[in-house]
Amino acid sequence: MIAAETSVLVPMQRAAELGKHVRLLYQRPSKLLRETGRVPEVTELAKRGLILEQCDDLHGKFLLWDEDSLAVSSFNWLSTVADGTRVSGVFISGPSLRQCLAEQMLAASAGRIDLVRKEESQGMLDLKTTPLTGKV
Repeated sequence: MIAAETSVLVPMQRAAELGKHVRLLYQRPSKLLRETGRVPEVTELAKRGLILEQCDDLHGKFLLWDEDSLAVSSFNWLSTVADGTRVSGVFISGPSLRQCLAEQMLAASAGRIDLVRKEESQGMLDLKTTPLTGKV
């Protein structure tokens, strides 16, 4: 989580201070954290308003920030330093995208990955995509 401090955790803490629900999922600690015997401090992050959950079945690099917006990329959000990192991916927007993704993740993981509260899906998706490329 060292590299994630300024690139992810500080902005997410600010979002939590502004009243946003911030939940971060990760598959496993990075190689550096494992080699140095460090583990993510769930209770320390909770004091900052951040929920951190390990999810063994998840290998996704995505960011949801509202009901209709999603970025899927090659960027390791919680373990990569952003300077000079080559990033590719896509920005997707559409009505109820978050709920649709949540339902798909829940089904694909046999109920183990629950991204959102139980809410009713609001119809079909009208997706718009924008490629994400370049350096961060």
